[in-house]
Order: sequence, then C-alpha cells, then structure tokens
Amino acid sequence: MADQNAINPVLPDEKKLEKQVPYSEKEKEYAGYLQTRLQIARDQRNQNHDEFDGMTYMQWYESNLKGANSFIAPKKNKEDTTFVTGTTRQALLAMIAKISQLNLSPEIKAFDKNDHEDVHTGQAMEDIVLKADELDHDEEKKLLRQYELFSQGTAFAEEVWTEEFRSNKTLNQKKWEGQIKDVDWKENLEKVYEGCRRNLLPGPNVFLGAITEFDMEQQPYIFTVDYIPYDEAKALYGEWERWEYVTRDLQNFSEPTPQAILYNNWRLQTTRKDMVEVIKYQDKWANEFMVILNGVMMMPIGFPMPWKYGEYNIVKQVYEIITPYFAYGGSLIKRLKTAQALEDEFWRLAILKTQQSFQPPRGNLSGKVLSSRIFMPGKITQGLDPAMVKPLVETTGVNSSEVQIMQMLKQNLHDNSLPDISQGQEPQGDQTATEIMQLQREAKVLLGLAVFSAALLEKKLAILRLFDILENWFEPVGTEADEIRGEIKQKYRSASVQASIEGAGKGRRMVKLTDQMPQQEPFPGKDEVYDEEESLSETEGQPVRITYLNPKELKSVKYTWFVEVNPREKESSELSKVLFNTMLQGLQQIGATAQVMPTANLDFIQERFAEVWNLPADKAFTKQAQQMMAGQIPGMPGSPAAPGQVPGQIQQGAAPQPQKPSINTLVNAK
Repeated sequence: MADQNAINPVLPDEKKLEKQVPYSEKEKEYAGYLQTRLQIARDQRNQNHDEFDGMTYMQWYESNLKGANSFIAPKKNKEDTTFVTGTTRQALLAMIAKISQLNLSPEIKAFDKNDHEDVHTGQAMEDIVLKADELDHDEEKKLLRQYELFSQGTAFAEEVWTEEFRSNKTLNQKKWEGQIKDVDWKENLEKVYEGCRRNLLPGPNVFLGAITEFDMEQQPYIFTVDYIPYDEAKALYGEWERWEYVTRDLQNFSEPTPQAILYNNWRLQTTRKDMVEVIKYQDKWANEFMVILNGVMMMPIGFPMPWKYGEYNIVKQVYEIITPYFAYGGSLIKRLKTAQALEDEFWRLAILKTQQSFQPPRGNLSGKVLSSRIFMPGKITQGLDPAMVKPLVETTGVNSSEVQIMQMLKQNLHDNSLPDISQGQEPQGDQTATEIMQLQREAKVLLGLAVFSAALLEKKLAILRLFDILENWFEPVGTEADEIRGEIKQKYRSASVQASIEGAGKGRRMVKLTDQMPQQEPFPGKDEVYDEEESLSETEGQPVRITYLNPKELKSVKYTWFVEVNPREKESSELSKVLFNTMLQGLQQIGATAQVMPTANLDFIQERFAEVWNLPADKAFTKQAQQMMAGQIPGMPGSPAAPGQVPGQIQQGAAPQPQKPSINTLVNAK
C-alpha cells in the first residue's frame, strides 16, 4: 500500500520544525488568547448534550450520517442478520427531490433614500446574482446544501470573493519528441477565476463561540477549520510574509504548551502528514479576522474582517428547532430514527423466523455426531431414525398479525416523512381526483417546514452574495480602447442570463457596466440601447434586452435592498403545465357559457404559454397588427362586431392577415 504521508522528494525540503516565528510579546499573548478561545469552542461541542440525545456533537453527526446512508453494521455474532430497510434514506431523497422541483431564486428590490423603488436596478441585480450563481456552479451546490440540511438538521455555508491561480507551463520548443535532456519550459502562475464562491461547510469544521446561542449573527465569535494539501496551501498563501514558518509535521492541539505556541508546532485536530490546517477566525463585535496555518498566525493582531458589510460571512440554517436556546437543529434522520430502528428490528425477526421455518433447530437423540448438511434437499442419510432428530420448536413462519405490524411501522415512517404519493408511489385502490388532491395537500403540509427551511437558507445566502457583489463586482477589471470616442476607458464585468422577455417570450437579458452611459432618446430609432438590442436580437435569433448601469453612480447612491425567496414551481415543470392548461380550459368554458370570447389578454396568455412550455414566444406565435376602425377595435368591450365577425376577433382587411390564436387553439396546442 502506498504511503499517503509521502513527501515529494523532488521538491525542496521545507520542514522547519525548529524555526521560531518572530512573534512580538503582544503577538505571543494574542496567540495564547486565540488558542484558548478555539479550545473552549471545541470542548463545549465535545460535551454530552441532551439536545443530542446524550451524545457529543461528533457522535450525533456520525449517527445522522449513518442513518442517511442506510449504514449496515457488521455482525456481532455469526447467527445475526444484518438488514436495513433504507426507508429513512428513501424519505430523505424524496424530500430533496420535492424541494429540487421548486424555484428558489431570490427576488431583489432596490429602494432609494426617498423609499422609491428602482425597478430596473433591482432587476439588474437579480440578473447579476443569477450570473454569479451560474459561474459558481451553484445548482449542484444547492443540492448538497439541502442534503446536509435535512440529513444533519443544520447546514453551514460561507460566501467568499476568491481569486484562483494555477501553474501555467509553456515549452520552449515547438514539439516535445520524447527526449529527457535539454527540455525546458517557462512557468508562471495564471489567474483562472475571480469571483464569488459559495462553500458548504461540514458541521464538524465549524466551531461556534456559544453553543447555546441560536442566532448565528449573535455568536461571540466563529472559526472554521479546513485541511488542504501543502502544495495547494502554498499556491494560496505562498506569497505571504510568514509562509516560510508553516511546517508539515505538527503535534495535536489538545495539549498546548508554551513551547508549542512559541514554535508553532500545534494544530486543532489530528490530521495526516503533508496537510495544512487552515483555521479562519472571525469576531464581528471586535471586527477581527485571522488566518492560522498549522499554528502560524498569518495576519497582524486585530486585522479587520476583509469584507465591508460587517457581518459574519457564514450563514446557518436548521431544519427543526430543538430549542430556541441551542445552536443546532433536529434532522429528518432524528425524527425517523426510532421508527426506522423498530421497522428494521421487525424485518430482522421476520427473516430469522422465516429461516427458522426452513431450518428449525433440532435435538439429536441418535447418539451420533450429525452434520447440518443432512437436512439439505435431496440429501440421503442411511441408518438414521427421523424421530431421533425432531424439531425443538414449532415452526409457523411469519403470521398475518406480524405482517400487519410491519405495515403499521412502515406507515408510521411515511406519516412522519412524506406520504406515498409524494414519493412517486401511486395510492392503493381506486382514488378519485378529489382524494388525490387531498393527499397532495397533506403532503404540502408536511413539506411546509422543509420548504420554509430551504427557502430561508437560500435567502440568507442571497443576501451575503448581494453584499459580496456590491463590494467587488463593480470594480474595473482592466482597460480597453473606445474606438468611437478615441480614448481609453475602464473595462467592467457584464452579466448575461436566459430569461422571459416581456412581450417576446424566452430570450436573454444583459447587464452592462460603463462609466459613459449610452444616449437614450424617447423615440425608437434614436435610442442607442434600442438599436443595440435590435441588432443582437437579429444576430442571435432571440429577443435580447440590455440594462446599462454606471458603477460609480450605483456606489454613490445609498440603496436599501430587500431580498425575498418565494418558493414556487419551476415554470417548465409538469405541474405548471397542468395548471396552465386548467386555466385555459376554464376560460374556454366561460366563453362557451356566455356565447362570447372572454375578454382575456391573449398577448399575456401567449407569453405564459411560451414560458411554461419553454418556447420562444416570437416564434411560437405570429404577431398581428391591430387595425383601428374609427378609433375602435371590433370585438373589444364597447366596440361593435363587424357583420359576419365573431365577437372578440379583430376584423380582417382586404389583405389577409394572420389571426391571433383563440383560447381553443391554445388549449388544443398542449
């Protein structure tokens, strides 16, 4: 087996265990202060808590982890039956599947100092946040957050603005032809990413200053710990002044000594060789931030938090509240743990009883040593009286009463998680539409807490991302030449997202940042933005809308921001299609009853139809110019119908024109 602790022999030896960090006396005191605070946070979590069913946090975390993964414990005795039904994991995955069908995107509103809403700026910030999420691959991260939330009962996530670099090597020759000697290349660090990062923090890696404080924002201090390879840490922190004192081999932090602090050879938890323990400490009340690498303080004493919004960059969300005076929450696994254990035990007993009915225990009165193989099918044993090896117990197998108890236990599990219909299972027997809808309502009641928790987590993260973007996104990323004006101007980031365009259906919205806003006249044709939108729409074959923002003006205006997450079905989900079709059928019935076309806004209905079915509205439906007849439109309220014309339709002129689809057409288009 390969040695996981092996150190690359090609790299220079960077072990400096005896090299003392040149701490000042004040820094030595501060190092001891931090070490004490971190140890207190760790020790209070390692105590047994009634909220954790008498376990420590790590025992609690491991118990939830095993339950979520249907852990099968090894046999203690040879005759034991190891069996786990996996119902808890099925309920967990069903819960996550239900939540994943919802749109949990944030809605952002901006209000100026006079409390007037700036709709365009709010919409632009929504698009930028959505773009940042796409660049961060947050769709998959959202799934991981929800899994942690429901399986552990508490989820932690952090928001950071990060720069990532990788080593870039370029050969000094055009082609390598397999030789070893005289091969050379240039090497430099290349920035591969700069932007928002949202990281799920495992519960064991987060230490809270007060375990009895529920509100994350009221924590006295927080620190997180992570373990990364030495070379990765060097790529991130290698240019920092004190990197040379970061060692590879350290002793455990559990027994700190003055020499350990002085020579920086301590760490919080035991880890394998050639790894770097990255501790990040933050205290918002004192506005202090510190990065500690393998015991080495990398920043000055009292260094302020690197972000300006003044709050912790870590959010916490619980699934079920255990008590308002405890930081951690209850999980779906905790709720189902006892019921799952009972169901598993009955299944094990049922299996054991079935095995007993096939091979019952027997007494041997023959005076001979017999093998159990003599009871196998087709086996012939000579000179043995069957009466000498009679069964010791009566074998009946699993009876109907025991089967009913097992079904009751299974139903109890479902009642405490999700009904069968919510897990994709059809109810037994004939069910009316009303009964199915009632079951769906009950499922929504059970899902209510889960949806609320998941939405609240996304809201908290969206607020942090909004602050992160306001602080960093609007900074220039370089310069570029303006050929029209003949000058050099600042270059900024832009955002482009797929969205529903009002009056045009599915398209693309763009947010561009510039110090020189384009000219906009009140009439089409004299508007630079309008011309640009039309040109891009024609080039891309889809409607494009552009919003320009001036980053300097945006920073100077003091906006009040509101973020909401309203859970709703995704526009193209099957449920949205069914509900939309039901709405159309209702309009059709109204028209049939009144003998007239309902006064519905067909432009809006066309847009909604395209959104639900994920179609471009301008291609799915043809647009018809409205003909004005003496200032009136036939068929509309207050306008007479032309002879031979059905009320509600626009009169056709001499030249045939495409008609707007009726409600019947839209219903039949499903």
